[in-house]
Amino acid sequence: MRRQTAGFDREQSRRNAGCIHKDLAALHLENVCISRKPGQEGMDICTDRYKAMISFHDDIIELYIEERLTGALVYYLHFETYDYEESMNNLRSFFDVLLERKPVPGTECTAAEGMRILICCTSGITSSMYAQILQEKLEPAGVQVDARSYMMLEPADDQYDLILLAPQIRYALPDLQAQYGSDKVHMISAMDFATGSWSGLPLVS
Repeated sequence: MRRQTAGFDREQSRRNAGCIHKDLAALHLENVCISRKPGQEGMDICTDRYKAMISFHDDIIELYIEERLTGALVYYLHFETYDYEESMNNLRSFFDVLLERKPVPGTECTAAEGMRILICCTSGITSSMYAQILQEKLEPAGVQVDARSYMMLEPADDQYDLILLAPQIRYALPDLQAQYGSDKVHMISAMDFATGSWSGLPLVS
């Protein structure tokens, strides 16, 4: 069942993307190499430790950081710019990692035995990647972690103990909390989702 979510304005999202691109165009960071791409495509950024990318695809921003030495993925997030402040918060978490202003959250994770958790994003692709990371960590406790697009949620999904939303669908939070309960539906922070961590998730019942 595909759902229509209130609170999403595509034209406003595009205007926000334009404002964010303008903000980033004036960005200057000491001891950081910034190579801007033509037009409004984004930029490549290098530090001594990391290689990073900010890409614009209409009203979608894609953020990527990898270790220069090993090529290991450190941070990945994409999101629609429907909410300017939330988009800027996502960018701040990106720069916190890139500039090593904050450590990447730890990987300690606990949950009640037998808990059922559903991870949702727009299409179900990135939520599936995140769910796999969480499943591997929680499997010894008999925890089941599934993933799918939030647009394919059904009333029967009320059987899950937790429904966790990827940061790119924050606009869906009010509707889903109204349907499934505010105690069951929570946001995953941009930092946790982008780095495959789980520092702030309410996983203990």
